[in-house]
This record gives sequence, structure tokens and C-alpha cells, in this order.
Amino acid sequence: ALSPPPPRRELPTLYLKPVQTGFPRDSDGALVAALGGGVAHALGAHAASAASLPLALADSDARAPCRTLFAWRDAVGPHLAVEREGRAVGDAEILASTRDALVAFARGADASAPALALVETAGGPASPGPSGTLQADLLRPLRLPCVLVGDGGLGGISATLCAHDALTMRGLDTPLLVLLDGGLGNEAAIARHTRRAGTRVFAVPPLAKPAGGGEASTSAVAEWLRLTAPHFDELLACLGHWQNERLAALAAAPAEAASVYWWPFTQHALAGPVTVIDSRCGDEFTLLARPEGAAEGDADEALTPAFDACASWWTQGVGARGQADLTRAAAYAAGRWGHVMFPENTHDAALGLCRRLLGDGGPGARWASRVFFSDDGSTAMEIAFKMAFRRFYVNKGLLPPSPPSPSPLAESSGTAGDPSPLPQLLLVSLTNSYHGDTLGAMDAQSPSVFVGPLQSPWYTPRGLFLEPPSLALRDGVWAVELPAELARAAAGHNGQVWRERADALDVSSRLGSPPPAAQPPSLRRGP
Repeated sequence: ALSPPPPRRELPTLYLKPVQTGFPRDSDGALVAALGGGVAHALGAHAASAASLPLALADSDARAPCRTLFAWRDAVGPHLAVEREGRAVGDAEILASTRDALVAFARGADASAPALALVETAGGPASPGPSGTLQADLLRPLRLPCVLVGDGGLGGISATLCAHDALTMRGLDTPLLVLLDGGLGNEAAIARHTRRAGTRVFAVPPLAKPAGGGEASTSAVAEWLRLTAPHFDELLACLGHWQNERLAALAAAPAEAASVYWWPFTQHALAGPVTVIDSRCGDEFTLLARPEGAAEGDADEALTPAFDACASWWTQGVGARGQADLTRAAAYAAGRWGHVMFPENTHDAALGLCRRLLGDGGPGARWASRVFFSDDGSTAMEIAFKMAFRRFYVNKGLLPPSPPSPSPLAESSGTAGDPSPLPQLLLVSLTNSYHGDTLGAMDAQSPSVFVGPLQSPWYTPRGLFLEPPSLALRDGVWAVELPAELARAAAGHNGQVWRERADALDVSSRLGSPPPAAQPPSLRRGP
């Protein structure tokens, strides 16, 4: 209904069916092609095989307005069809073929005029694909805006809202939700719950079923399309308006961001172009950028995948599947607890995490007995400092292990006139290290431009800063590089070199290597 042929609507259109079962007897692509006036229906090699056609006899024209990429003969779910027929296809292949088809269509369309590409899934958002991966997860890296076809019949409200939630939970936008009107007012009930997500709900007249049952004929569907054309013209106009607003907001984001943000770790006078990130899936961003190799002015910006090489400052690494699992876990926790204060309280989530951290196979196995929860790395460092300081004072007999009340702590700190305040402690820390941006964590760093008076006026270095040797790849070999003081003391001793990093990190073999002539400590106390 959204992709009829000219002359009713002069809009370049691609109908793409990545996965089809019951093929070729049941073919959505063939139906759309027939209703479009007999336009070409192209088959991918996999779909041609299901139809027992050599690819040379199938219409494989990438410019065809209707395309079916992968297909199985049995009219069952794709995962079951693979189990019965074989010819398995991986998620990556389906995703790459879908992306390639969309890119080819976009390149063939007039960049200055609107065009429409429709990708129809094999079932609903939570229906399994050929590998068993749910459809919403399978195509999630593309983050295409969704048109959800809901159910206007009895029981349809629940099924439709569950499908809508499945899309929303994956960070997918659903600008339109379309129902075949069942006369029950489902559209109003559904709209009350989807409005906040920006989803408009439309009800269109239903397609009459044949008196004897079964599927409607092609001619009946064509007549229904003629009668409902005004409804779908409105749907298409709404979809185009939503997409234009989306792209306009992305294009305006750099200027707005530069006017309202103070970015961390950024010299704003020297800041480069602002990168607009539309979404993330696994290890890839979707950025608003010009196509690779295009000069400024030669091509419009488009949503483009880009690998997150620094793992967003070393915080991401869950992968696409882990991201979906994390989303479900976070949604469950938010739905069950929201936010609860932690001191002197407990709940399943905290106890379960403690068991995993402290139990066999956990990072605290056989040495840790308790867990202290923090909310970020810098604060965790501050907590660790406090624990280490307290332990030091107790070990030295400067504090009792468990003060009977808060008052002895205040007195022992010197705040109540105690003539013997606790000694100030220093940390042994590496030069050029980074522990976070709270005050205590910054004091544990050696002096540098990052903790100077312009960045942190309260900075007071509280450490003995160790300049360690480093392992570096130079001219194709791995070698130990010594700091200046150690290099002078080593009297020209260059140490070993290794062709492979694994050899350099093989401690057992290195223990037998001759040491440098001298290895004095290289410590620098903060001013």
C-alpha cells in the first residue's frame, strides 16, 4: 500500500524482503510486484535456489523495485525452515546483503529528490530469523525507522503494545503504527500508550475476506488498495515528515551542542568538528557523516557506520548480543526497583553480584571477603585510598580496629585539639598515570598539564611517583625503554629485544636474562 506504481505516486521505491518462507508459492515480493503493475521482482542467489531457478534465469537486477534475498520452501518460521531444509544463512550475511541492497538503491536514486525503501521482516519484532536471532535484533545495526502493523482485533492491544515495547527496548524508533480497523477502537487504546514514544497510530479499513474463507485474491487486494489510497497517502506524508525532521535535527546538532555543552577533557577553543552519533550497536556507531572518500560539498551527509576503536574510553565491549541482554537486565531492574538507597538495605541484585564477584571463578575468589559498591571509577579510587589509609593506621597502631563511637575518629584526626594528629600519607604512583577527576584521585597523579592550576587549583600532589620502564615497538622489534635516570645508571646497557610481544611478556624466560649493571629506584616526590 505504501509503494504503488505511477501515476498515482511519483516516488522511487524499493520493496525489500530479506527473508521469506513458503517460497515461491507464497512470495510477498511477487505480490507487491504484481500489484505494482508487474514491475520486476529480483531474487538473490539463495531465494533463486529455493525457487529451483538458476540465478541466470532469475531477475537479479539490483535496480528492480522488488527484491527477495533469502528464501525457504516450507511455510514455517525461518528458524524451523532452516532446521528442516538446511541452507543456513548467518546473521552477518543477511545484514550485509540488506545493507548492500539499500545502499545500491540509494546510490541509484536522485539525491535531490525523495525516495522510499521498505524492508519487510519475516514476522513480528520477536519472531526468530533463520539463525534463531529475533528479527528486531537481526536488523538492529541498521536502526531503520519502523512501521509497525498492529492488530485491530480482539486481543490485539496486548500483542501490539508488546511488539512496540520490543522495538523501543532496542533503541528503534516507530513513527507509525498501522491497524486494520476491527471495529473495537483498538487504535485509541494503543495510542494512549505509544504517544510518549512519538508513535502515531492509524486505523485503515480492513480487507474483506472471501465468503468461503482463505486468502483474498490479487484483484480484491488491488481494489482495497484503490479504496484505501487516501489513508496511505497520509501515512506516507507523515513518514516523510518524520524523516525530514529527524535528519534536520541531526544536521543542527553540532551547532547546538557547541553552544550548550562544556565537554570534558576538551580545550574548547581548539575543538575540532563535532561528531553526531545517532546510535550505537555492539562495537559500531552510526554517525552523521559524508560517505567515505567524498569531498566536502560533493555529497550530502548520511548515516554511516563507524567502528568505536577506543571502546568509548574503554567502557564498552559487550557486543551487539550483549547490548540486548544488558538492555533487558537494566529494564528489569528499573521496573522492579527503580532507585533504592543502599546503606543497611539489601536486595537480590546486589547479593547476586556479590556471589559472582567473590565466588569461584570471580575476580575476588580466594582473597576478597566483601564488596564495596561505587558508581564510577574515580569514586572507586577514592574509596580504595580511604580503605588503604585506614588499614595502614590500624596496622601501625595509630587507630583502633573498630572505634566505639565517631568521637575518637574526630579526636584522632587532630580536629579536637589532639596534639598527635595522624601522619599524612603518600601514595606510590606511576608518572603520567590517570586515576580519575575527583580531588583525591587527582592528587595521586604526578604533576602535569592535566592537574595544573588552570585545571585544578586545589591540586596538591601526595605521592612518590615512579617512572617505570616501558615496552615499546621500535623498527619492528619490541624493546624495553628505560626512563632517563635508569638509562644513565645502566651505563649504555640496552637490554634484550624481541621479535614477538609474547616473547617479551614471557616472564619465565626473562627471569634468566642478565640484569643491567645497576637498577636504582627512579622515584620522584611531588613538590
